[in-house]
Amino acid sequence: MMPHGHGSPYVDDDEEEEEETAGRSGRASSHRTVSVNAACPFRSSLLFPPSASRGTTLCTADPSTLRLGTIDDIRRLHVTTHRLGMTPRRIAHHEAGRVYVVGCIDSGGSDGRTFGIGAESNQRNVVRFFDDATFDEVSRIELEAYEMIQTVRSASLSINRSFEAGDGGGGDGARPVECRPYVVLGTAYAFPDEDEPSMGRVIVVECNLGGNPKSDDADNDDDDDSQALRVVREISEYPMKGGIYSICPFYRGTLLVTCGSKTVLCQLDASASVAGDLILRHVGTGHHGHMISLYVDSLA
Repeated sequence: MMPHGHGSPYVDDDEEEEEETAGRSGRASSHRTVSVNAACPFRSSLLFPPSASRGTTLCTADPSTLRLGTIDDIRRLHVTTHRLGMTPRRIAHHEAGRVYVVGCIDSGGSDGRTFGIGAESNQRNVVRFFDDATFDEVSRIELEAYEMIQTVRSASLSINRSFEAGDGGGGDGARPVECRPYVVLGTAYAFPDEDEPSMGRVIVVECNLGGNPKSDDADNDDDDDSQALRVVREISEYPMKGGIYSICPFYRGTLLVTCGSKTVLCQLDASASVAGDLILRHVGTGHHGHMISLYVDSLA
């Protein structure tokens, strides 16, 4: 169950019942049954008319299909289907780059590659970036052997420059100097001889539109230029001892990360030795003692 919009609608994604429901104040609503593994809200005036883009646009993923739709005034779900050819596990919309970020399991159909140790085999995980208007694939990131995508978030992160040369020794190092939008991925390594993941990674990815915006009377040219200027690249990664189950943006452009039985606070630091490099690191001691930290959220 997750809130959708500004308090009134809600979305229930249920693997057992395999249905999506939108409602208000307990009022019964018509719905159609579909399979749902993951869901997230987004807004796209390019995909649906402005009357439908009031924070009531919904994106869902089942074992083989990505669905994009709106919930109208009479609470019917309108669906547009896009075939992935892979099994989606996680999805997020990154507004700054105008992309959907979909973490998928590749069965090996694209190039036949699987990873294995002895009799055990592992289907590789891939993070794919789709244009939110045309649904063309912009780029993809292939994860390592036995590495599984666990969480995908779009977040605005501040860059701490207190350790840069010439900054005067830090003073107020917690004060954000600048803020940039990123896609943050959390992974876990599922080795066949382990009951729980012993290691994982937090990966920070940049995928933004570059250049100056063009006038509205050249829409087609603008779409072509945006496609050319959009580049997906890994900015930083932070290996951790345990699987990364959940990530959420926190106060002053930081991140809360759940890793195994711990919840830690992470921030981006500017490198003091290499100009332009960013380093993701944890801050403080975090919170320990859980059986397992599966989900974290914040009101910040």
